[in-house]
Amino acid sequence: MGGPGALTQPSLTSHVLGRAVLQEAVRVLAPLSIPVMPLKGLWLQQFVYGESGGRTITDVDVLVPEGMYARARRALARAGFRLWSANVSEAAYLAPSLPLPLDLHRRLFTRGAFRVRHAELFQRGRPDETTFGVPVIQPDPADVLMHLIGHALKSGTAFLGRGHELQDIPRLLAALALDPAACAHRLEQTGLARAARFVLPLTAANDPALSGQALLSCLRPDPAGALIVACTQRLRAHMADVERAPAWPAFALDSSVPRGAAAFLLRLWDKPLERRRHERP
Repeated sequence: MGGPGALTQPSLTSHVLGRAVLQEAVRVLAPLSIPVMPLKGLWLQQFVYGESGGRTITDVDVLVPEGMYARARRALARAGFRLWSANVSEAAYLAPSLPLPLDLHRRLFTRGAFRVRHAELFQRGRPDETTFGVPVIQPDPADVLMHLIGHALKSGTAFLGRGHELQDIPRLLAALALDPAACAHRLEQTGLARAARFVLPLTAANDPALSGQALLSCLRPDPAGALIVACTQRLRAHMADVERAPAWPAFALDSSVPRGAAAFLLRLWDKPLERRRHERP
């Protein structure tokens, strides 16, 4: 894989800035033994897009263990990181003299969604002190795939047929030659198989190798899930002109209907709390 040196503007600019933001954050958190896992854009720039460029980032997403999240926030504030916004799952900070925000996550998705055990993400990760010039935990690529699928669903970009994920997913599968059976197992393990059945067909235009189709063929039969996905796809076809994606697919396509309902209720509970606690200059 090629390094970032051959990236063209603005990809190169965003990569250099993102790397600097990550380094500043890790220099604050590493002395406190708080592990940092880079997510999404910066990781994809480094390991998937490489010399081809084509992936610009507007923030730097990182995950820390949930039990260390509050301590990480206090440490960043003491080090001069300025809080930009916050909700129950993440907080955005501006590093001193750097324009890209740091998005500090305590979890990948809204509370109760899917079956992701965040401690296992760090267990499956790989310690790396060289790639970004600071010690981080590199995520397992199958977990990156899982996160991209879930984010495409939860953010509504898949429903609207746009967003980075529809290109990122096939690029990830092809660039790292991920094993479709192993990825299918990870999606089932983390409760994102139904999400994958909805999202992966939407990547087909960017997937000449049919990697997504190969992955889907490895998922175990799920008649109930297939029915929910088919209904969601039909409703999506009738709502092709909407500008804002509805929230219900993110919950209907959870690992089970009861879990989706529980996650939906938790989201209703969290919304007013976020409005009261939301902080932004």
